Amino acid sequence: EDAASLLPPSWHQLQLNEAAVPSWQEEDDDDDAVCKLPQEFKSRPSPFTCNILHEMSLDPTNIVQILGCGSHFCIFELQDSLGNSVAFKTPRVDGSRHEWPDEYLPRVRTETLIMDQLSSSPFILGLFANCGQAKIVPKGSHGCLYDQFLLRRTNRQDVFSPETRLRIGYQLVQAVVDLHGPGPIPRMFHNDLCHSQFIFINGVYKLNDFDLANMTYFDEEGIPCKEVPVDMGSDWIKDRAPEELPYPSTVPVMRYKLDVWSLGNVLFNTLTRRNPFSNFKTNVVQKALLQGKTTAFPDEFYDSEHIEDHAMVTAIRMAWTHDPDERPTAQQIADVLHDALVEIGSKPDKDGVYRVSIPPLPKGYEFDLHSDDNY
Repeated sequence: EDAASLLPPSWHQLQLNEAAVPSWQEEDDDDDAVCKLPQEFKSRPSPFTCNILHEMSLDPTNIVQILGCGSHFCIFELQDSLGNSVAFKTPRVDGSRHEWPDEYLPRVRTETLIMDQLSSSPFILGLFANCGQAKIVPKGSHGCLYDQFLLRRTNRQDVFSPETRLRIGYQLVQAVVDLHGPGPIPRMFHNDLCHSQFIFINGVYKLNDFDLANMTYFDEEGIPCKEVPVDMGSDWIKDRAPEELPYPSTVPVMRYKLDVWSLGNVLFNTLTRRNPFSNFKTNVVQKALLQGKTTAFPDEFYDSEHIEDHAMVTAIRMAWTHDPDERPTAQQIADVLHDALVEIGSKPDKDGVYRVSIPPLPKGYEFDLHSDDNY
């Protein structure tokens, strides 16, 4: 597709769209509502920095390539006036969608607020600029976690040492720890964790794409409210937590508990180079998950002599706890991985971050969002 055809017609449209993004108070002004958003979020304005966006040109010569398109957004690589590459995220407005559905406007606001709230975390993708429905964020240097996962498998060799896998696993879990925040009840959750959501920048896999993320709502007694899971489609059943099944589920759940289960899937990808239940049909997987069964680990990890591998297996099993009420927090899983890093004598950088070095993507490699292996 022509990159320019996927972009909004002008920055002026972006500014007009800013007015279409409702405030927190407009959405949550029902005094009779049982579940409400904490005041700390309702009173926080969305950070708009349109000037930075206006300083950049959407001239086709500055659009290096399309990095990827989802159902509602596209991401492009742009070059600023100094030749630096950044990622530009904007609603998809191609021939099949001339207008953006109103129900997706709150997602823009939510994503912006969450990214701004987590700007101090080294494990969350930063936000350079935001204007209306468009964002400029850092561009990854080595693709996403899925890219390395696929390359490691197709090349039939694992270029990651056990320590590197453990360090990456710890990064992934720490991202969710920072997202959920301190305390027993997470205030925010991602709702769409998978291996394509972690972008590699400066030695760290950073959590990205908060389109489906949200804040936890509470009742008058301060008890978190359950919500019906987002309908991801039947193709996603292999990645769903047991409480989200049978599909489509109409039973309210604690969505932040789903993040922890999904962490188990991403850690499994990192350790084994495989997707959970990759060789099973969807109906078989659904039945197995409802019965409390999980995908098997390759024998090499049961017999491994590496502390790192056993720690990863333990963390994955913790995340895959069937009963959501018994499922541990992301912080408890992070503690297991950190203890293993300390035990093997692995040292973090001066800022306390366990960074990794990975090989660059092969020349000409392209991320295929619609690959059957992707999800």
